[in-house]
Amino acid sequence: TSTSTSKFNEKDSTVTTQTIKTQDNGVLILGASNIKLSHDGGIIGDARLNLISQFTTNINSGTILLTLKGSFEKPGTYATIDCFGFKELGIDANIKFTNGLLYPVDEHGKERLGYVESDFKIVASDWNDMVVNISLPEFGISGAGDTTFQLNTAILDFSDLRNDEEMPSGYMSKYYPQNPELWQGVYIKSLKVILPKAFEKQNSNERVAFGASDLIIDGQGVTGKFTGDNIIDLDEGSASGWAVSLDHFMLDIEVNKLKAGKFSGRMILPVSELDSLRYSALIRKDEYVLNVSTEKDIEFDVWNANVVIAKDSYVELKVKDDKFRPKASLNGSMSIASGLKK
Repeated sequence: TSTSTSKFNEKDSTVTTQTIKTQDNGVLILGASNIKLSHDGGIIGDARLNLISQFTTNINSGTILLTLKGSFEKPGTYATIDCFGFKELGIDANIKFTNGLLYPVDEHGKERLGYVESDFKIVASDWNDMVVNISLPEFGISGAGDTTFQLNTAILDFSDLRNDEEMPSGYMSKYYPQNPELWQGVYIKSLKVILPKAFEKQNSNERVAFGASDLIIDGQGVTGKFTGDNIIDLDEGSASGWAVSLDHFMLDIEVNKLKAGKFSGRMILPVSELDSLRYSALIRKDEYVLNVSTEKDIEFDVWNANVVIAKDSYVELKVKDDKFRPKASLNGSMSIASGLKK
C-alpha cells in the first residue's frame, strides 16, 4: 500500500488518499478530507479513509465477482491509517457467482433469473489475508439437475497465506499439491441437500431433504459428494399413488461435472399390498435409468383369482410434471377358481 498527503489550507486541514493494490493488479483508491495533522506533519490520532467509488474484482478466473461497496457520498469500505501508515481495512462487500457455476432458485426450488449472491462485512489487517463467514440463499449447481442446496454458513477464503483448518485434505492434495495455501474460493462444511419435487411424501408439500457436508466452490468449479440413507420410509413415500421408499441417495459432483448419481429403495405394486420390489436408479443429466428386481415371484389375489408375477416382469419410472410416473409390464400366470361343484 501507499499513502500520499497534501495540505490545502492554513488550519492544517488536508486531503489524504491511499491506494491498495489487489491480487489481480487492480487498485483501490480511498480518501478523506479534513484530516488533522500535527505541526510536525504527522496525522493526529487515527484517520478513516473511505473508498472513493465502487470497485469490482475477479476471484478464480472470473467465476466469482467481489464488489467492494462505498463512495464519498455513501461510505462503506474504508481504511484506517495513523502517522505510522496503514492499520486496517474495513470491507463492505458483495460476492456474486456466475450462472455457469451456480444458479438461484425460488421458494419451490425452480431456477429463477438473477445470481447467487451475498453481502458481508469484515475488518482485516491485510487485503491478501481475508477468511470470512458468509451466508448464501438456496441455489442449484449447473449440470447437477434439479437437486438444490441450502446452508447456514459458508467460508469465503480470499487469503494467500492460509486456509480454513477444516478444508478437505484430499481435495487440496489433488488440485493444489504445490501451494495449498494459495487456494481461494468458498468452502461449505455443513449443508442440506434438497431433492427434486418428484421425491415426495404422501399428503405433504414439504420438500424432501437430508444433511450433508463438504461442498467446495473455486476456480475448478463445484465439487462435493452427498450421500443420504433412509430418507423416505415405504409407508410414507408416494409415486403417483404407488408406495415407494427412498433408502439411499448419492450425488457425486466433481469440478462442475456429474461424476455419479444414483438412488434406490423399494416399491409396492398397487395390486399387491404385501410383496415389495427393490429398485435402483442411475441419475443422468436429463433422466433416471431405473432397474427393478425381485428375489421371488409375487403372488396376490384379484377378482377371485390367484395371480403369480414372474421375475422377468419390469417397471418403468419416468418423471412428468415434477412427479414420478411408474408403469409396470407384468408377466406371470393367473389361476381362476370356477366355483363349479362336481
